[in-house]
Amino acid sequence: MSIGTSNDTIVSSIIMDKLKIIGACLLLPVMTNAAQPITNNLAGLYDKTIVPTALEPIFCIKNVDTGILTPWEYGKTLTPTDYSGRQYYYGGEVRIGGCDGSDIYMGWLDNNGYQPNDGAHILIVDGVASMTALSGKIGYKVIGESNLSPNARVDANWMTGFNLSGLEFSTMPNDSVIPNLSTEDQLKKDKTVNPNSDLQATQQFLTDGANTVRVPVRWAYMQPELQFDQEGNLVKGTDTFDEGYFDNLVMPTLSALTSQKYNVILDLHSYMHYSRVGTQVAGCGGPDGKCPDGKLINNSAPFVNIWSTMLSQIRKNAKAIDESHLLFDIVNEPSNDPGENQLSAQNVFDMELAVIQKLESMNFKGSYLVEGVQWSGLHGWEENGNDTVFTRDAFVKAGFSNDVIDRIIINVHQYLDTQFSGTEDSCQQDLTTTGTNGFNLDAFIAYLKKNNLKAMVTEFGVGKDQASCSAPLTSFLDYMKKNAYIEGQGGFVGWTVWSTGHGWGEYNLRVIPGDWKDTIIKNHYK
Repeated sequence: MSIGTSNDTIVSSIIMDKLKIIGACLLLPVMTNAAQPITNNLAGLYDKTIVPTALEPIFCIKNVDTGILTPWEYGKTLTPTDYSGRQYYYGGEVRIGGCDGSDIYMGWLDNNGYQPNDGAHILIVDGVASMTALSGKIGYKVIGESNLSPNARVDANWMTGFNLSGLEFSTMPNDSVIPNLSTEDQLKKDKTVNPNSDLQATQQFLTDGANTVRVPVRWAYMQPELQFDQEGNLVKGTDTFDEGYFDNLVMPTLSALTSQKYNVILDLHSYMHYSRVGTQVAGCGGPDGKCPDGKLINNSAPFVNIWSTMLSQIRKNAKAIDESHLLFDIVNEPSNDPGENQLSAQNVFDMELAVIQKLESMNFKGSYLVEGVQWSGLHGWEENGNDTVFTRDAFVKAGFSNDVIDRIIINVHQYLDTQFSGTEDSCQQDLTTTGTNGFNLDAFIAYLKKNNLKAMVTEFGVGKDQASCSAPLTSFLDYMKKNAYIEGQGGFVGWTVWSTGHGWGEYNLRVIPGDWKDTIIKNHYK
């Protein structure tokens, strides 16, 4: 009998009592094909011809006996059973960037199917790992609805709370760190606590009295195809926007919070830079070693585009958001790497002004947070020239009415360690210091009063040294409360501590419900 003979020919030529033998023989082609070479066609989030720096998924074939992982890169052809240790089986981890434990984990895929992490929202769609194919594509799944309790301080002019971080992390979108307030995802399939859920911690902060949440987002994850010339002028990409990323991963957090009347600060966490997907990070510490990483963009057009696009996308969403509860933080910590052209306070002001003018033309009903040059540090606000550029007169000359100016908030950051950077565990003790290395708190308040402007400290924090940090943290919170905004006189309208979010792990500035930092902070929410 020939294995290549068709079923119809076989059945017609062999008597019925031989059918079992024939059925067994028909399995042989599958077994024979088990050893054939296969090309890895498991595609990533982005078209490589458009986003050439994006990282593709790697299939890490696991040897059943030794546990050794063999990288199988996209587009590479090999015989997977040569590495699996089994003749008719192969399986492995799907990761982004490599097969180390530090590389982004996308789940397990083998002949029996795909097993993503519990509550995964960046995952493989239509994944196949058979004896003849390895295929599929990474895509998005929407984060589900939340059962957060309503805000008890809806009308409070004192906006206090925390940063919920994670959407700005990594060189590629990383499912394991994305903020997740979904009710269905707070427990794993085995009913134990899902470590990738932020619902319980966030609810506790809100129950304790927080009414404001700052949500940092990374520019390049929403517009991954932007291209700039040497002068930082945009030459390609404003017609692209990753609606799948925004609608499935960003909007659910905005909706969950604003639907319960909490204030949400949407923070474009870019440092006035565009950092490429796959090779750079939003901030410092990326592979390039730059701080900030990416390309300095000091003209307004790209920022106008991304903010007008985000507002349009928010309004397109099926669940309308009350814009009065939105605050747009136009750019996080504008600064330049020492190897770049100097970025001035006027550069930053002009860019932010253009964004506000555009959003006002779109009838945005929320508030604006504007940051100053050189990381927007409170202690260096005057030294860096922000005090002479960000003035009430400058906003008036730009054509803004008092009603609009009242919705513009000066946004500063202030860490309490010796470098004002948040990188140390210990804290300075004296917050009354002045000059180049001082806190300059009174000088900043004098600036606000002179210009009758509002301010928020949307990033501040302390390290792990409770002994040296408890007193200054308390003093700083007391200082902001003592200098709260008074109409016609200027002052603080609130703050958001840095930072919460499950993706931080053991990060020294992380705040966790019930820890010593939280105990101090929650006494100052109201």
